[in-house]
Order: sequence, then structure tokens, then C-alpha cells
Amino acid sequence: EEKDALSARDAREASAKRETKEREKEREERREWNAYTEDERDHSFERFWAAYPRKAGKEGARRVWRRERLDKKADEIISAIERKRYSSDWTKENGRFIPYPQKYLTEHRWEDEQGGDWNAQGSTASDDEFDLVWGCYTEKDNELLRSCGEQ
Repeated sequence: EEKDALSARDAREASAKRETKEREKEREERREWNAYTEDERDHSFERFWAAYPRKAGKEGARRVWRRERLDKKADEIISAIERKRYSSDWTKENGRFIPYPQKYLTEHRWEDEQGGDWNAQGSTASDDEFDLVWGCYTEKDNELLRSCGEQ
């Protein structure tokens, strides 16, 4: 019985220590959040908004941005948007499958894994295929076109 009482007491103490650490972490996050001015928070959201291709539900997205305190993740989120911008999901049917900004933020969609091999433009196509599809002919493309005409 004494052994059970000790293990129960140890479990309560461990739980109390975890709760204390969690509260301390929350306080630290609040201090960091409060260190940002309202203008800085709005600026980081406006950067997100400028990068996001679907312009709908701005105030809902802003509320999520503030509630989730996403300022410190702004660079990560914007980088993910730049990668997704050229994905087949976001380009097919004139961007029909781009999630609404509020949903993108609420579901932390920037953390989704990218499928396939992505090139600098964010596409799974090779750089040459990307250039040809988008009409960006490189010198290599011009040489290829000339050699085809010589045959």
C-alpha cells in the first residue's frame, strides 16, 4: 500500500511539473507575441496575403493568423505557398482547387508534404518541360529547335 501511495504521489508530482512547464511555455509564447506590435503582425499577414493566389475571405484569414499567432511562421508559410503555386493541384482548372486562405491556415496546409521531385519553379516537370509549357525558351531550347529544323 505504501508503495502504491508513493507511485501515485510521484505521478501527481510529475503531472504537476508537466503542467507548470506547459504554463511557462504558454507565458513565453504570449510574451513573444506581445513583443510584436500590431503593425508588425499586420505586415506579416499582408505578406502572406500578397503571396496567396486565392483572394477570398481576407478577414477570416486574418483572424486565424492572429489566433494561431502565425507571424513567426510567416517565412515558412510563404515559402510553402511559392512551392505550391506551380503544383498541378493549384494550377488545374484555373486554380479551382486552391484552398480558401482561412482553411489553408486553419489546417496548417503549409506543413503538407510535397509529392514528386520539385524544381525551382515548384513543378514536378523538368526545367525544360516547364520552360516549354510556359513559353520560356532557353538557349538550350533554341539549339534543340534549330537542330530539329536541320534534319
